[in-house]
Amino acid sequence: MTELIVPFETKWGLAIIEVSQDKKPARIILPPARINKKAVIVKPDDTIKRWVAFLRNYFNGNFTKPPRIDDLLPQNFSFSTYRALQKIPAGKVVTYKQLASYAGRDNAPRAVGQALAKNPFPIVVPCHRVISSNGSLGGFSARGGIGYKKRLLSHEGVNF
Repeated sequence: MTELIVPFETKWGLAIIEVSQDKKPARIILPPARINKKAVIVKPDDTIKRWVAFLRNYFNGNFTKPPRIDDLLPQNFSFSTYRALQKIPAGKVVTYKQLASYAGRDNAPRAVGQALAKNPFPIVVPCHRVISSNGSLGGFSARGGIGYKKRLLSHEGVNF
């Protein structure tokens, strides 16, 4: 299948939103990203333009309410985790255990971690705001790993 993308510049470098065949957001590739030579650049519709504006605002330090993801993912445990996480504001962190509770699954912090490792929408679903119960940063599966997570949190005023 051909990769359809909307690349755009941010203060942190090039970011990319992959879009599905029906032009809905499918995945965010954080800056600094590189364009796959086989990818097809598509013209963004109004929804994608809102996502681009949100992400540009974020990287400029303007932390606004994230776009909704309701019609983009199956309504399962991962979805309930992502929706709960979207309610955590910039500059705040929660533990995997706390997020499991917010998602309605008090005893599922490991499942929360597994869901976040597959998060297709970093920043929109701010998985970087989740830390371990012992106060350490925990994991971060996006390119750049823990260093990038630390940079995102610092950008929001949380220092580790």
